[in-house]
This record gives sequence, structure tokens and C-alpha cells, in this order.
Amino acid sequence: MTLARAVARYQTYGTKAGMIEMLYKEKAVIRWDDEQKICSVATKHKIPFIGSSQFKIYSYRQIKYHDYTGKSMVYEGDGTEEFVYITEHGRVYHKQQKCVYLYPDIQSVLYQNVYKKRNASGGKYGICKSCCRNMELTAGRLVYITTYGDCCHAIRSCSKLLRTPRKVPRKDVADMPGCSKCVK
Repeated sequence: MTLARAVARYQTYGTKAGMIEMLYKEKAVIRWDDEQKICSVATKHKIPFIGSSQFKIYSYRQIKYHDYTGKSMVYEGDGTEEFVYITEHGRVYHKQQKCVYLYPDIQSVLYQNVYKKRNASGGKYGICKSCCRNMELTAGRLVYITTYGDCCHAIRSCSKLLRTPRKVPRKDVADMPGCSKCVK
């Protein structure tokens, strides 16, 4: 982790100074190979058993790095490219970053009332197979539903409930269908 922080500091601020004290406690020195763009550190560790003062293990870690350019390393295209939003497990792309499917309106309801509720399409809510799998849902328990969802969730931070959209070029999702709400 220390090596990764050193590389991140260099790529962000363009300085290699101050890296030696970062590894002082580990008695390791970071080496920068500017020709191959590799940052490395070699350390030795005692083996934890009787008589281990004579036996040591050497470890070597390296990370490939990029030179500091003073510009963002995030690709934003040439200005003519169309961008869309996708999620990790999503099956459609979105044109609007604030689409209701990307940022659902989460409501809490008592479990006994879930079967009386309907989503915006008129469908019934089922049980989330991800967060409700090993839980016993009782009548007084709060569960979470969304306006357009089809499952109730026992945990508000369930990965099937919350989404993390990524901005990607439209050409990268060529065969993926568009969202029924924001792509017309």
C-alpha cells in the first residue's frame, strides 16, 4: 500500500521527494526506473519461528507508473463523441446521468405491508435474492423498496438497490439496449 501511495503521489503532484520517510519503518527504499517507468521496493522479513534471526525472506514489489503531465488522466474524448452511463451489473445504457433507474427513490415500509404495495408498473414486489437470502423477515421489520423496482430489500445498502454509474463512450456499448425511461 505504501508503494501504491508513493506512485499515486508522484502521478498527482509530480514529486518523488518525501518517499524515503514513508518506508523508513519498513527499512526499505523506493527505486524509480524512469526508463521503464517502474517503481519498486525490496524488503526483507524475518521468518517467525525459533532461530529466525538467521532466516529471512526477501520480497520485491513493483508498480508501473505514468509521468506527471499536469493534466487529468481521465479520458473525456474529443468533444464530438457521445457519452452514456452504465452500471456494473446493468443490462441497459442511460443517456441521462440522473435517470430514475440509476438513482432510485428508496422508501422504507414494514415487511407485512410489502404485499399490498405495487411498483409504478403495477407489479408486485418479491424478495431480493442477494440481501434477504439468509435473513428471516418478520412482520415488524423495515424493508426497502423503490418506485420502479421489483424486490424488497432487507439492507438499505444492498448492491442490487444502489448503483454506481460510469460514464463511457456510446460506441463501447454498441449492442446494449437503451433504458426505457431516458433513451427514446
